[in-house]
Amino acid sequence: MDAFFASVTLLRYPQLKGLPVVIGGSKASVFGSQVDAESISTHVHLAGPETIPLDAFARLRDYRGRGVITTATYEARQFGVGSAMGLQRAASLCPQAILLPVDFAVVKDYSNRFKAAVRELAPIMEDRGIDEVFVDISEQALAAEDAGEAIAAELKQLIFDATGLTCSIGVAPNKLIAKMASEFNKPNGICLLRAEEVAERIGPLPCKRINGIGPKTAAKLAAMGYERIEQLRQAPLETLQLAFGERSGRWLFDVAQGHDERPVQTRSEPVSMSRETTFSRDLSAKEDRAELSQALAELCQRVAADLQRKGRVGRCISIKIRYADFRSVTRDQTITDSCDDAETIRYWARQCLKRVALDQRIRLLGVKVGQLSKADDVVRDVAPAQLSFLDLIDDSASIGSGLAQVFAPGAIYLPRAALANAAELWQETQRLLALTPTRHSMTKRGFYMASALTAVGSWGWVSDHKGYRYEAFNPETGLPWPAMPELFFQLAQRFAAEAGYSNFQPDSCVINDYVVGAGMGLHQDRDEADFQAPIVSISLGLPISFQFGGKARQDTPHRLLLSHGDVVVWGGESRLNFHGVLPLKAGYHQLLGARRINLTFRMACAHINASM
Repeated sequence: MDAFFASVTLLRYPQLKGLPVVIGGSKASVFGSQVDAESISTHVHLAGPETIPLDAFARLRDYRGRGVITTATYEARQFGVGSAMGLQRAASLCPQAILLPVDFAVVKDYSNRFKAAVRELAPIMEDRGIDEVFVDISEQALAAEDAGEAIAAELKQLIFDATGLTCSIGVAPNKLIAKMASEFNKPNGICLLRAEEVAERIGPLPCKRINGIGPKTAAKLAAMGYERIEQLRQAPLETLQLAFGERSGRWLFDVAQGHDERPVQTRSEPVSMSRETTFSRDLSAKEDRAELSQALAELCQRVAADLQRKGRVGRCISIKIRYADFRSVTRDQTITDSCDDAETIRYWARQCLKRVALDQRIRLLGVKVGQLSKADDVVRDVAPAQLSFLDLIDDSASIGSGLAQVFAPGAIYLPRAALANAAELWQETQRLLALTPTRHSMTKRGFYMASALTAVGSWGWVSDHKGYRYEAFNPETGLPWPAMPELFFQLAQRFAAEAGYSNFQPDSCVINDYVVGAGMGLHQDRDEADFQAPIVSISLGLPISFQFGGKARQDTPHRLLLSHGDVVVWGGESRLNFHGVLPLKAGYHQLLGARRINLTFRMACAHINASM
């Protein structure tokens, strides 16, 4: 459809035809005052919208707000104004433009009308959004050589009769070329491209005209010497796959030849669901941390509600940030198991945010979940009796008790190994927490950790704006950390030995206290003196999903559900692998209640002390 939002608006306000008109913003921000809004409303109800005088409409130069343009008439586009542009910026280019808010209810009605008209003639239709469709007219086009153009003309007339709106149609051998052709004779045009005409017509066009090639890919192609489609057509497949990966390289090679085997899909499944918000003012990650955190939580809740309502789960969590200067960045993380709950989405969204520079003010924040599948088709979390990294475990491994499972080189899972001592461990932990209460430590970037922690032993791990480190004295009290109980020391040594690490001499035990909703992001333990010495982790209380990734934060982690009494030991080759836990899910444990305690034993400085 041609300038769809603007065209629908001009049907209501025919006196604006031929003038630069911009559609965007809310009613409250568009109308300069309540008087303006009431004046227009009075005209609409008493004499009809077509009677509103031009001087009653808001002008772009008077706009005060942070909205963006939904669309603009062709007269406004001549001034450089376009969709997704900030209204404030557009005001500097075309201050005289008339500004109107979007009436989504009316637009949706016209969208339904034009699609119903299309289906009358071409029932094989793929809905591509509010103002665009693909149709398959292969059967009808067999009637005559020029049948495609005749059918397009009939479609245009049907749409105009149903809506009073014009559209532009591309007729071509496939969806890729039809999409490009629909742009060639805008507005209100038809472009017929036969197979033998495709190469000559699209060859001189820049690569970015291909739907699916964005600015970054276009820039990379240009740097390789492929600025136009005819140049890209000459690129060897191997060169493109080396630069863009096997799948994307294959796609670039095919589309450059004009090939597209995708059928018209009458029923399409959503590939992603997202939510985003533009703030009323630019926010600082430090000064407005609480507001940003609240916004992130709400976005995750809304996306989760959308997924659950549609019966979908997803494996790729993405965030989007638009800075005050309108630059946008995105980060995503593919996870092992699909999810549809707000807590998991928020956890991974926060992990993505850690890979974004937050030193500039933020205008917009968005959250997306992709790689969707039907919830009924996905196997959910394994039951506690089936805990394992099913795709990594070496079933032939037999260490110590014979129950141990190797889930990565040097990383061992000991199911229920501490269960017999769990009650005594919890009793000792309660005594220690009375001596050294847990606290929510601050990270180097000024954020507070979700789980509370404390420590016992010769050294305690601390975190603040100065960084991460071990200290011999509790910074909260100025006193030495409580001594590590003999039970703690002996069990840590025993489990390390069972995992193949002899001579483990732990001098620090970090106690993490998780309540429902608390988790810990992917991180490396790099503050210890010896990276070959293992880390021994004992779980008490509610089950939690343990994430164990690779040497890089973006490596896809695998998941292991840890229950009461489970032990994990990792060292050697996997010692610096990224790891963390997903947010604790609601539940009740008969010993600890609605919480989870993790005891993590490390050799913080033991080998240094031994050599002195």
